Amino acid sequence: MALRITEDCIGCGTCVEECPVGAIVESGEIFKITDECNECRACVNSCPISAIVE
Repeated sequence: MALRITEDCIGCGTCVEECPVGAIVESGEIFKITDECNECRACVNSCPISAIVE
């Protein structure tokens, strides 16, 4: 299962701070998850608006 950040992202950056492998990067006004993601789900649990989905 791959994680992705939806267009609902508000660009708060909380997920970036929580990612232990640095797999979340800026992509315009929102963020995206790169191939370095190990699917630990720390970002999913940290997102205040549930914009990260499988």
